[in-house]
Amino acid sequence: MIQVKICGITNCGDALAAVEAGANALGFVLAPSPRKITPVVLKTIVEKLPPFVLRVGVVTPESSGNWPRLLTEGVIDLLQIHGNLSITGLSPARLIKVLAVGRDHPAPEIKKAGYRALLLDTYYPGMAGGTGKVFPWTQVARYRSIGLPLLLAGGLKPENIQDALDIAKPAGVDVSSGVESYPGKKDWGKIKAFLREVRSWEKEKGGNYFES
Repeated sequence: MIQVKICGITNCGDALAAVEAGANALGFVLAPSPRKITPVVLKTIVEKLPPFVLRVGVVTPESSGNWPRLLTEGVIDLLQIHGNLSITGLSPARLIKVLAVGRDHPAPEIKKAGYRALLLDTYYPGMAGGTGKVFPWTQVARYRSIGLPLLLAGGLKPENIQDALDIAKPAGVDVSSGVESYPGKKDWGKIKAFLREVRSWEKEKGGNYFES
């Protein structure tokens, strides 16, 4: 099954709508962004979530506060890390490393770090992520040599997700702006449409397309 993460969740209503639509994971931005939330708000949201939905904190070098504590205390399950961050003392198996396609290149040492997965997003100068822009999906093939599960992000939406899956065949996909009414507020209809397109693609292609 293709894993689907709905990122940039800012409120409980959007979180529960994503879960009801079939999302496997939710992303919470803990860095400067129109979608940034505080640890206090994050805790109120995750308290309402069912137990088998992954909670992912998104951090950048600009993230403030004691965000590693959210991981060690179990408020979130995984951290999605952008840029160069000090991760001393954190298990790499609970870290998703973001690579900016167009800037970051495949390197053997990335596999040695032991990350849970790699998230491939579009490089855009001055932005850590959340660009809403697509990169050429054929470039995903270059990163398979690293040998870690690959997650696809960058400009995904209901209208293009099946094409993206056809070309990239990732282990999972990550969407934020493509299912929004405006930054920080999700469009529940778009969330349902996105999940519907993913599951329809799986059914049509006849199987499990996990690839690393």
